[in-house]
Amino acid sequence: MAESQQYLLGNEKYVTVSIDENNSEIYRVNSDGTRTIFADFNDGVITPSGFSTEDFQRNLAQGTFTNTINESIDNARGLPPTQVTDPNQPGAPGGSTPANPNQEVAEGNPESTDFKYPEDLSLDQDVIQFKAVKYIPSGLGEQNTSTATRENQNRTIEGTVTLPIQAQISDSNIVGWGEGALDEITRKALNTATNLAKGTINDETFAANLQSTIKQFTSNQDQTLALLAEKVIGLQNIQGRTGGILNPNVELLFNGPQLRPFTFSFRMIPRTKKESEQIKGIIKFFKKNMSVKRDTGLFLKAPNTFLIKYLGQGGEEQKSINKIKECALIGFDVNYTPQGSYMTYEDGTMASYNITLSFKELVPIYYEDYKPDHPIGF
Repeated sequence: MAESQQYLLGNEKYVTVSIDENNSEIYRVNSDGTRTIFADFNDGVITPSGFSTEDFQRNLAQGTFTNTINESIDNARGLPPTQVTDPNQPGAPGGSTPANPNQEVAEGNPESTDFKYPEDLSLDQDVIQFKAVKYIPSGLGEQNTSTATRENQNRTIEGTVTLPIQAQISDSNIVGWGEGALDEITRKALNTATNLAKGTINDETFAANLQSTIKQFTSNQDQTLALLAEKVIGLQNIQGRTGGILNPNVELLFNGPQLRPFTFSFRMIPRTKKESEQIKGIIKFFKKNMSVKRDTGLFLKAPNTFLIKYLGQGGEEQKSINKIKECALIGFDVNYTPQGSYMTYEDGTMASYNITLSFKELVPIYYEDYKPDHPIGF
């Protein structure tokens, strides 16, 4: 057996081991030097293993890693590298994605879609990752079906930004509850009308019940007149002047779920030419992907949305922090002079930048979203 030189897929290191001329194994190199098998290559077909991550499987399905893996297989076998012909593959001539998504944005290639800050950031430390994806509308079908379609579909990644986790991390789960009132007169009238509609009582019984309710209601003439003044004339708090009110039977009632907001703030200070380009690219990335798209003269299309994940060492999901559902970026603020004065480098780059991102989840959190595979969940 022989193995290739180490190479990068996204932000992670990999190595390919050649078993024989038709079979190879692709391993991720972990931060502690150990290896985890992520895929097998058998007779020209690359198949992800059960140990591979969802991100690896998604990029493999989209063909993002295919050329790089094929070149590593040739390298492991001692063959010259295969010529890349697909311009959309990372590192291909004329392509828009560098072989290393976090390499410096080169002259003539300002539209790189993968950024990180600072430049020495690695997946050996905890990070937060933002991935822009094309928005999938819920449509007019059943809500459960449309939501499942969005969550289970392989999403096209429009770009990625990786940043250090900010100092203050929090989430706030909110459910809508509000006060509701149903006085006894309204309740009895509603109950009688409901029974009449269901056919459980006839017109004569309905009339008798209604008459009984009115008789009970008019036992206190002063409060009756006060209530009529409030309901008919529109005067306020007349019942209180009689020394009593009709019992409103107030209680706290559930009125619906609420969508969770998330706010992130990052201070970025460029220390090198590469970092200044990365910071400018990050700002443009968020502004561009939150922008409305033109469709036709009559219609507009929704902006891209974002998948947000906290990642621990080795790029695995950080399971000691909450998960976040797919979000829309509803606000993006840039402070170009966070130090309170205008300062630039020789090339005009600002001395520091402060960005604040305001996200909101597309769908609420439900009881059924909490699975045993995450100790905290959403």
